[in-house]
Amino acid sequence: MKKTLSFILFAVFFATQSIAATSTTNYTLIKPAINDPVDADRWGNQWNDNADTLDTELYQSQYGISAYAVSTGASPNVYELDYTPDVTALTAGLELSFKAHQDNTGVSTLNVDGLGAVVIKKDISVDLAAGDVKTGLVVTVVYDGTNFQLKSRALEEANVITTRGDIIRGDTAGAAERLAIGAAGMSLVSDGTDAVWGFPFKNYQVFSTAGVDTFNTPAGVTKVAVAVWGAGGGGGAAVGNYSAGEGIIAYGGGGGAGGFTFGIVTPGASETVTIGTGGAGGTAPNVITANDGADGGASSFGALLSATGGKGGQGAYIKNGYGGIGGLGSLGLYNSKGEEGANGATKNNFEQYRTNDERNIDILTDEFNTGYSGRGGMPALGGQYGEGVAIGNDGNDGEYGAGGSGGASENSVSLQDGGDGGDGLVIVFW
Repeated sequence: MKKTLSFILFAVFFATQSIAATSTTNYTLIKPAINDPVDADRWGNQWNDNADTLDTELYQSQYGISAYAVSTGASPNVYELDYTPDVTALTAGLELSFKAHQDNTGVSTLNVDGLGAVVIKKDISVDLAAGDVKTGLVVTVVYDGTNFQLKSRALEEANVITTRGDIIRGDTAGAAERLAIGAAGMSLVSDGTDAVWGFPFKNYQVFSTAGVDTFNTPAGVTKVAVAVWGAGGGGGAAVGNYSAGEGIIAYGGGGGAGGFTFGIVTPGASETVTIGTGGAGGTAPNVITANDGADGGASSFGALLSATGGKGGQGAYIKNGYGGIGGLGSLGLYNSKGEEGANGATKNNFEQYRTNDERNIDILTDEFNTGYSGRGGMPALGGQYGEGVAIGNDGNDGEYGAGGSGGASENSVSLQDGGDGGDGLVIVFW
């Protein structure tokens, strides 16, 4: 009887010392049952405790980030996190993520599993500014041994809304802003401070002498930007003639401006550059002849880009002369027509020295009864055209790509020539 009781008591004692088999939380590592009361404290519990630790460490190591959490905190700019499993220590390189419960309004701190408030920085050492963290934003931070470095940052809604081709960049305050897409052919370059749309070229060569020249492509250059202006047309001559009974005062029309083109092209080892010659002003060789101005010549960069010259202004015999039309650019990313020369204005028809598009404006005051000859057309991007002249004067010459103005004659004694158009121009950038 005593032996039987002793066996039962031993069995009960043994059962109370046994530990059933279990597994770890994340990777289900087996923690074996411990049935040996002698070895339970010597190795069994130690292994099972180590298995839990190993499981947690493997989980954090594999994902590089602790379990996702939603922040709490009653005070502004305070973010408190409670992860499962707990983060037991902050070590350099630890990466965490959380969903923010509130907007920040300035310097902010993060308290992870009660380990203490740690300041959140951006851009290495800069305190957070208002709006860097938004409610509902999933924030990622990395502990650097002293602070948490912010990896993700909220973008203002207005800055995130973009149209096709726009780019998001940081402004002077470090916030996001939208950079609208640049014009065709432009590249994103640095101005030394910001990223801006521009042309990535540092060198240029100007061709401004009428005739033919050569551009030798520098070694290593595969793209060049080229601007081409055609030559301006000459202004028309003027001859007044009282005996004809009309048009006592005559004003020649202005020459049209040359066309313009701009393009970014791939040059050969060399390219022929042609600069158009400005159209000569019309002449008044006698009392019954007022010649038209000559047309301006075309300019080109090899066969890659070209711009025609402006037309000469009409000579004025008895009545006013009309302005010449502008030249045309072609083959480039941007092509434009040169401005037309202005019409001459005569005393009898009261027509102001304006362009063909404007000539229908009624002028009924004496202000324009003694008008001016038609001015020359202005080239693209500006340039000095030949200014219209008053009676008794030859026309003025235009500069690069611009038209010359017409002459202005008072009567048959005053025979006035038109001004010359400006030569063309080519500028190569690389």
